Amino acid sequence: SVPTAGYVWNMDEAPAFMEPAGESTRGTDPAHQSLPGFTGGNHYLGFDYVAKATGSGTFKLSEGRPWESDAPPTETYT
Repeated sequence: SVPTAGYVWNMDEAPAFMEPAGESTRGTDPAHQSLPGFTGGNHYLGFDYVAKATGSGTFKLSEGRPWESDAPPTETYT
């Protein structure tokens, strides 16, 4: 995420057997802050989950600016 530029990751889909256990930030890597696309510095956001049962499934995330609701995500991760 680059929240200082407005770009944040959102959890769009998680398997039904996985239970959210919280969100937390992770330490940043200063080496990335001068790379293109990291205006304002990067920040790592963790989505923590705990399995309620056995199973398999897919997590789907998207990155974008929340106020630009009509714009497509700048990036996705599955």
